[in-house]
Amino acid sequence: MMYEKTIWPSCCRCYIGSFNPGITDSRLAPFFKGVLPITRVKNEVSLNMKTICFKTHRILGMLLILYLNIPLAIGETLEQAWDVAIAVDRSLEAVRSQSRAAEQTLSAAEGTRWPNFGLNAAYTQLDDVPELDLSQTGLPLTLSAADDNFYAAQAQLSIPLYTSGRISRGIDAASAGLKAARSQVRGSTQNIKLSVAEAFVTVLRAEHAVVVAQTNIASLSAHALDVERFHKKGLVPKNDLLAANVALADAQQKGITANNALDIARASYNRRLGHPLQTPVVLEEVMPELSPEIVENNVKNLTELALSQRTELIQLFEQAQALRHRAAGKRAEGNPQIALSGAYTYLENQIFADDDVLSASIGLKWSLFDAGVIKNRAGALSYQADALMQKRDDVTSIIALQVRKAWLDGNETRKRLDVTQEAVGQAEENLKVAKSLKRMRLSSHSQNVKEWRIFK
Repeated sequence: MMYEKTIWPSCCRCYIGSFNPGITDSRLAPFFKGVLPITRVKNEVSLNMKTICFKTHRILGMLLILYLNIPLAIGETLEQAWDVAIAVDRSLEAVRSQSRAAEQTLSAAEGTRWPNFGLNAAYTQLDDVPELDLSQTGLPLTLSAADDNFYAAQAQLSIPLYTSGRISRGIDAASAGLKAARSQVRGSTQNIKLSVAEAFVTVLRAEHAVVVAQTNIASLSAHALDVERFHKKGLVPKNDLLAANVALADAQQKGITANNALDIARASYNRRLGHPLQTPVVLEEVMPELSPEIVENNVKNLTELALSQRTELIQLFEQAQALRHRAAGKRAEGNPQIALSGAYTYLENQIFADDDVLSASIGLKWSLFDAGVIKNRAGALSYQADALMQKRDDVTSIIALQVRKAWLDGNETRKRLDVTQEAVGQAEENLKVAKSLKRMRLSSHSQNVKEWRIFK
């Protein structure tokens, strides 16, 4: 019995074709030799399929992967891309730092309403001993008032009793600033997700464009080869041959453009995720489902929903509120300010009977005239708040336009999908007719190219 050639059952060919369509039998023959009793003797194939079970299929597939060292590429989902981009984006980290700074500002503003306790200490050296001149009393005497060096220390406690709303307005301004900062963090996160999603979809579109271009090149190459054969036999004029070559060259140029666009799209996607620009990109064509609330609502409800949730509007409103609170706090600085303070003072001195002194006081500060400084500063803050509210009104109209445009684009896309699905069926039938005419040599080159472009 002579063995002519080792062949493989359909299940093995399925494994081979799935992992690497370019593998030849000669490469796999050493691996399967002696494993499967499959031979071809005098053009007769002997295969005992009963000896192959489900477990054998799985084992063969795993062995093929290990033997051929074929990496299984797992595509990256959009959710995974979002997580990576949010973790590495520097602009988002900067916004988060601003939010943490606003938290510290609020804590500082809240601390101004609580008592303030401090310690002071000093050592003093005089150039001469201070003396008291008693000659005016009729006594020709001088007495030492203190030593030429001494220590002094003081512990002081102060608490604001009434500030005309200055402290409370400062806390309100810091709280509004914190809300604005947190809204900016949410808005930056949403912007990053949107930019990553756009880059993600751009890569998928570019990949499909490359597939279409390659298919077009392959079809026109085959067509050009057919026209060349017909021309050699004198069945078509040279004009058809030249036209076929021109159409093929045009398709090749479009293929080059499509590949270039794909490389640019992948580089842009890698930049958004913080990867090197040349990193290979493998994506899963699975997009998040739209919420029924968005799909089924009309444009009016969607606009109201956007205006209530868009972080830009919240951020501008809170920034304006912070400025208004700061303006009110600035005006309060010109009104009465009352504070209670107490102190313990120690002074090292041999003249005084007591070296330590306790004191308590109530202080009043009221700026009756400052040439309009406080008023003008408060007015400047108020005008800045008005400017932010006017900007917010403008952003409101822009958001309404964005929502309407997105809603119209979505409706257009859904309608185009229905029309496209119907057109694809008609184009496939039209292509079948064109191929039949071509086989019967009843169609010209221009008709064949036109039919193919319609199908594409």
